[in-house]
Amino acid sequence: MAVESDADSKLANTLHLARANIELANDKILAHGYTGEERKLVHRETNERIRQSLITNSLGECIHITGEMRALTDPFHRFVCEEISQKEKDVFRVVYSLPQRFLGNATKILEWNLTNWSANSQGRTWYENLRTIYAIANKAVNLFALDLMEEVQYSVFGHKYVLLQEKHADKATSKHTWLLESEALNSLLCVQADELIRRAASVDEGIYRRFTQSLTGTAAKRILSLLKSGGNNASRSALCADELVKDFSDSPEEVVEALKVMGFVAEDSMDSLRITSAGKEFSE
Repeated sequence: MAVESDADSKLANTLHLARANIELANDKILAHGYTGEERKLVHRETNERIRQSLITNSLGECIHITGEMRALTDPFHRFVCEEISQKEKDVFRVVYSLPQRFLGNATKILEWNLTNWSANSQGRTWYENLRTIYAIANKAVNLFALDLMEEVQYSVFGHKYVLLQEKHADKATSKHTWLLESEALNSLLCVQADELIRRAASVDEGIYRRFTQSLTGTAAKRILSLLKSGGNNASRSALCADELVKDFSDSPEEVVEALKVMGFVAEDSMDSLRITSAGKEFSE
């Protein structure tokens, strides 16, 4: 009972911090979790409700107010977002805490994403991160950047559902998370989310598409091949000067940076590049 009382208190406080002083009956709390495993169950139930809302044509406004955008690294949620996009519905709008100074810099944006996605990843592999990048590149979501340090994080969908997280530090491993059913709360938070989107900067999803093109193009394959055949090491300048690399890329440096950001190559202080185990897997 003490745990439940604490959770009830946390919920009331979280709603207050979210400027949503709405009282919810216990039957409106569809799921609750605190530990990582408990939150997985909450997220699974949430994704099931999103998918059911899609099937019944009752998605409503779909918005994530989030910190690091880690929701998209969940394969089930990513699948649901892609399914929404393929059915030509209004996709999830995602407002996340990308530093404004990174806007327009593809390398910095992807580096920031991957660093945050890798935190507490619990064994998530490079190809899961790459699948997330592909989903964004294919416009499964619309991205917006805004400083959300003072905001409670939540998601709204289905006209009556809210996934609510207690206010927490970035990369927190434990946090109270609730799936709630309330048309009034959904409506109120939709209005607040729309206001945040109006204040946010739009993030060009084309940055993610160009990043994937850099990774999968002939120039990247050539660089990885040269590193494997040359004893795994080569200088950056030699790789960028390779005739085939130059023929198939207007910016060999950009290709090298994409491979580095993904962790497929590593570079030492002498500008010597080596292929990593992930890079070898990717190139096979």
